[in-house]
Amino acid sequence: MTDKFQDKSQVIEAELTPQDEEFLKEINQQILEFLEKDEEILEFDPMNSYQRRLVHQMGSLYQLSSKSVGSRDERYVCLLKSQSLGEILAASEKPEEPPDPTLRKGVMIDRGNEIFYCRPGQKIVLRADGSFGVPTSDNTMKVLDQREMDSGMFRIQRNHLICPQDEQW
Repeated sequence: MTDKFQDKSQVIEAELTPQDEEFLKEINQQILEFLEKDEEILEFDPMNSYQRRLVHQMGSLYQLSSKSVGSRDERYVCLLKSQSLGEILAASEKPEEPPDPTLRKGVMIDRGNEIFYCRPGQKIVLRADGSFGVPTSDNTMKVLDQREMDSGMFRIQRNHLICPQDEQW
């Protein structure tokens, strides 16, 4: 193995937990295997923002391009051997649809760090009047945000329902 392809999981400087160190070793191993193959793209499973940042850092140590793809709980990292391939992917990725501005105009619902609870897996809606709860068949009230609450807890910040796995938590 050349010097370029050595274990670089120890290079990232931060106060890492034992779980983070193990995560970095696994990522490093996947990168080393990727570098030995003819493949151009290495896609990782969805992960939280902190783990994605670590993967981006590891990729840069190996001089790989990186890109986060997807949204919310499905966001993951791709490492690319070719910069031009990264530019092609960036250009071809469909931009996320911006929310309808008429739904949020003049309304700002923010309950700070207050935590609300519900049954895990329950779908919750945040309405324009600031109320929230399960969706109803009554379509007279505009909905600002809606999502399924995997963990059974959420916050309301800047017109969005925020879950513990979100980076805004």
